[in-house]
Amino acid sequence: GSHMNYNPEEQFRCTIIRGKAKNMLDNLLPAYANIIDDICPCDKASFVKDFNNRLIEILGEETTKKTLDNHRTEIAGKLFGMFYEDDEVIFPSGRTNKYIEDSDQPAFFKDICFKFQFPNGMDKLDKVIEKVGAKIQIRQFPYILQVLLTADNNNIQLSKDDIAYYVLNSLQVLQGKIKPIEVIEKIIEDRSNDITKKVRHPGKETSYSMQHIREQLNYLELANLIRIDGNLVKLNYREAENINYIAQFWGNKPEFNAYKYDFTSEDDKKSFFKDWQQYYSNVNSHKS
Repeated sequence: GSHMNYNPEEQFRCTIIRGKAKNMLDNLLPAYANIIDDICPCDKASFVKDFNNRLIEILGEETTKKTLDNHRTEIAGKLFGMFYEDDEVIFPSGRTNKYIEDSDQPAFFKDICFKFQFPNGMDKLDKVIEKVGAKIQIRQFPYILQVLLTADNNNIQLSKDDIAYYVLNSLQVLQGKIKPIEVIEKIIEDRSNDITKKVRHPGKETSYSMQHIREQLNYLELANLIRIDGNLVKLNYREAENINYIAQFWGNKPEFNAYKYDFTSEDDKKSFFKDWQQYYSNVNSHKS
């Protein structure tokens, strides 16, 4: 096949912001949603104060301000897109409003998996600039689903390490240059030569290499689209319709264009993060 052009040895560590332990999310998501639903719309200062005061009732008096701020800004805000700011006022996002109506946690994470992309505005500016500089552009969750569908069509099973090395840590894949079938052909070829690949960073713990990759797979699992069985990653075919729907976007350029911003301009930097949050936090326009 054409996979001679695909060289997975060109690796690139493409992180996401740190989430919370998966088993905590079952309790946190409804908590975040109810707090935001109750206190918003409101101005920024009261949002910070009220969110933290309400969350401390749930997490306990000993919770530090730093932890509360992290839950509010990093998890509820950036990672889950549960609110956005417009004209100094904080509003609940479309994603939060939908969750308040239906309490459907897998649907909440399906929407996240649909809209997630590299580059994104969850990252700090230096990471955004690094990804843009590396010409990264991918909707990684549709892509992973398509890789898993292709693996099943070729009767092979993929491990977390396979998805890490050949997909989420592969520079060419992250640049949107490689088709899922090329990834699968390469894995089959490597296996036939007894080659096993793992993401490794010299002098670093395995967790450094795998944490952000495992967390991305967690979101697909929370969306009920995959199961992680030991080291194997398997599609959950009870969700075939949703898997096929999302997977078809694997080759589409990210919907949010990070490349139109000038990151040397203060105005553009501000617009980038504000525009991203508006895009990411409001429910996917494609699906009724």
